[in-house]
Amino acid sequence: MPVSCRLEAGAQLRQDLHESFTVRFYSESQEAVPEPKVEVESIMTPLIMLESICLMPDFLRSLPVQERYITAGSETVSIAVLQQLATDECEAVRRRVAENPRTPDNILIDLATDSDCEVRMTVAEHASTPLSVLEMLALDACADVRFGIAENARTPWHILRMLSHDDNPFVACRARKTLETVVASHMQTAA
Repeated sequence: MPVSCRLEAGAQLRQDLHESFTVRFYSESQEAVPEPKVEVESIMTPLIMLESICLMPDFLRSLPVQERYITAGSETVSIAVLQQLATDECEAVRRRVAENPRTPDNILIDLATDSDCEVRMTVAEHASTPLSVLEMLALDACADVRFGIAENARTPWHILRMLSHDDNPFVACRARKTLETVVASHMQTAA
């Protein structure tokens, strides 16, 4: 299929997806929240079609932010597209990449140094985030990132112990409470 035909298909797909989803935009302190008008399963075929089109570097950047957001959260998105979306100008798209269970370690490592603290916080909450990245994020300048790690029961004990002595009293208190919860659940399991 010639490139011009692929771009025409992409334009129609953009229109179809745009009619299926809306995104509200808020101030920087609030998230953009998609409101699906159709079931997610019904858009999976267009997202798979979008996959081959998205491999063209400039195409992803030309999509509206809500389509990049939807694509970043897709369970069928390719690693190549996730890699491109991980550098998106919109922090909500980068956060969505960090939330995606398919996102590999190398992309999570890159996102762990993102300029947006909410992106870094999302990396810290990802189930596959490498231990070395969690250790690095436990020292993050943003207290919200450290708090997110401190409240996560999957955080290793040595990191929770370190955070229990954090300079921020909220982070330290949360880490102590999480440690207490983890210890109590281990004691119940052992009994």
